[in-house]
Amino acid sequence: MEKALILLPTFNERENIKELILEILSLNYPGLEVLVVDDNSPDGTALIVEKLLSKFKNVHLIVKAEREGRGAASLTGLEYARKIGADFLVEMDADFSHSPEVLLKIVDTIRNENLDAVFGSRFVKGGGDERGLVRKIITYFSNCYLRLVFWTDIKDCTSGFRAYRVSKLNGLGFQTVKARDPSILAEYLYYLLKNNARIKEIPFVFRDRQKGKSKLGVKQLMKGLWAPIRIKFQNRK
Repeated sequence: MEKALILLPTFNERENIKELILEILSLNYPGLEVLVVDDNSPDGTALIVEKLLSKFKNVHLIVKAEREGRGAASLTGLEYARKIGADFLVEMDADFSHSPEVLLKIVDTIRNENLDAVFGSRFVKGGGDERGLVRKIITYFSNCYLRLVFWTDIKDCTSGFRAYRVSKLNGLGFQTVKARDPSILAEYLYYLLKNNARIKEIPFVFRDRQKGKSKLGVKQLMKGLWAPIRIKFQNRK
């Protein structure tokens, strides 16, 4: 059975993390491993996960010495997936904005259809976004911008709900990927497109978080605008 590593990057998610992990495990999906990469959360997120480690052998925890960012957590997850021999790396938010039920569809799709990546998409039929109007507008125009810069027909380029075939990402690592923030999503996408990856989008509805606070700020949004240009410039040869 092919193994899938579910990566949950966290920073101050004590209100969500235990419930989310238990819901993922309750799916009883074969070959599923859960990895929490915590950015040294001051609210004790890691302590909550630690209490689950002895009970569930397929739950793993890496705690950073300091806050390194969403991109660094993703690369740590990729490194860990290689270490344990996982076939797929699946990234999802730890605040229930990404549904565990859709997680099964994503893993099933990448397994059964021999794909390199599967994106949960808000912009294909059946997808949607329950957040406020401002966030919806930002997401819409960010996707238009990325599709234009990367010249792709992927509809949800900024989705963080994704599964990757680990072997397809073998050229990526801390020395290759520059982003340490959410713009790593654009960097992964560019790499996949450049290497003729087989990508499929499946619908999901982005839920607004009910507990805790969003970590996305103006600074990250501005970096996200610059990232596609930086990526293309770095790979112009």
